[in-house]
Amino acid sequence: MAENHYDFTPYDYCLNNPLLFIDPIGADTSFADEASRQAFIETLNNARTAQSKLEATLQKTLDKWDKNISSNRLDRKADRLSEKLGQATLVNNALDYVINSSDMYYYQGFAPVESNNGMIIESGGSSSWNTANNRYEVKFWNTDAAGGTILHESRHGIGYSLVEFGYAQDPATGKTVPNNYDYMDEYLGFMYGSFYNNVTNSKGYRYLTDKALKNHVQSKYAVHPFIIKSFTQHRQK
Repeated sequence: MAENHYDFTPYDYCLNNPLLFIDPIGADTSFADEASRQAFIETLNNARTAQSKLEATLQKTLDKWDKNISSNRLDRKADRLSEKLGQATLVNNALDYVINSSDMYYYQGFAPVESNNGMIIESGGSSSWNTANNRYEVKFWNTDAAGGTILHESRHGIGYSLVEFGYAQDPATGKTVPNNYDYMDEYLGFMYGSFYNNVTNSKGYRYLTDKALKNHVQSKYAVHPFIIKSFTQHRQK
C-alpha cells in the first residue's frame, strides 16, 4: 500500500505505531492528514484505557463482594460495571475489526461548515465505499467530540464489510446510494457511538435506552428514501 502513503517510508511498520496497530494480512488503515490520524489514535487510546480501567474496577468490586457476599450495593455495582465493560469490549472489537480488516479504511476529519451568519450547516460525519479507490471512506467532524462519530461511521463500514448492505447507483440521480439499508444499520451506528461516549465519558452522543434509540432513528431517518423502514437486518443477496 506504499502508493497510498507518500508521507511514510515503507519501513514504517503499521504507520510507525505498532503498539496501536497490527497488520497480519497487509490490510490498510489510512488517513487524509496527520490531524485525522491523531483523532483516530486518540479515539483508540480512549477506548483501550476505558476498557482497562473498567476491568480493574470490576475485579476490585468482585474481590470485595467475595468478602461480603450479602452486600446488595456491591452486587448492583458489579452489574453496572459488567454492562459498561461489555459496551467497552464491543467498541474495542469494532476498532480492532477496522484496523485488521481485509477492506481498506480511510479516515478524513473536517471542520464544521458555517454559513455567513455563523450557523453550522454541516457537521457530524458520513461514510461510503469508494469504488475508484477500493476503500471504505469515513469523514468526521474533527472536534473534541470526534470519537463517537468515528465509532458510528466505522460501524457502517463494518456493516458494509459484513455484507449487511451495499451501494448502488440511483438511476434517477446518477448518485451512489446505499441499498438493502434499513433502520438497523443506523441504529447500530448510534449504538456504538453512544457506547463509546458512555465508557470514555466523552462529549457528543447521548446514552439512550434501546427504545429511545430506536425512536430517535425512526424520527431522524424516516424522510430518507433509500432507507428501509424496518429494524430487520437486510443482507445483500
